[in-house]
Amino acid sequence: MTMKTSNYISISYLVFLFGGIFVLFIGAKIHSLNEPAVIWTWQEKAISPFSVVVAEPGADFSVQYDQNSKIGLSFQKGDSCIYPPVEIRHDTLFVHPYDGKVKQQSVIVFGSGIKTVQGKENSTIELKRFGGDTLVVKLNKAVFKHFPDNNQHNKFSLIIHAAESNIQLGSASIQSMELHLSKTEMTGRGTSVSNLTGILNDHSTLSIGHMKKINLDTDSTSTYQFYKSTEVHLN
Repeated sequence: MTMKTSNYISISYLVFLFGGIFVLFIGAKIHSLNEPAVIWTWQEKAISPFSVVVAEPGADFSVQYDQNSKIGLSFQKGDSCIYPPVEIRHDTLFVHPYDGKVKQQSVIVFGSGIKTVQGKENSTIELKRFGGDTLVVKLNKAVFKHFPDNNQHNKFSLIIHAAESNIQLGSASIQSMELHLSKTEMTGRGTSVSNLTGILNDHSTLSIGHMKKINLDTDSTSTYQFYKSTEVHLN
């Protein structure tokens, strides 16, 4: 085989390869354009007032401030609107997970007087907007998130007791934060806290943004990282 023939074969192979990739790319684009648009719908129902929210094992929902106590669902048009099992006892709302045969819906719990949220094993709670002065968060092998929306204007305080849990904070502005963490990972690089206090124990990790004042106790197994701070007292 001559050098010229070899070059022709190589060029033909490359043309075939890139031509095939281009055809697949165009086909994927056409397929995505032909897919029907997903239409979401919303439904809600009123519930009795409460001040404590408990996520039972496996539950997954969001919490948001509203003057009316209610539970809402966002779901695709055509799907059935199925609320998760809930019950209210002694000023406490218990939210249970969906049955394994039921498709998980996007659930939001609304209330005006929420003071405490509690996450049990394998549960996930996302705080969207809070209207009070102080929120107590209790977690056991659970996930807590706070990514405030554009309507979160007030600065509030957080008291967090967490064991073997994961805490994720977005660009939140917190007045004061009191932490009691054990075997817990907490991240909030975009979070601003005026006053941070607390204890990190048993391989806990903390990574958080701008601090004005910090007074934190840690054991030898725990680690922390602050991106900006002005007054620090670490023990």
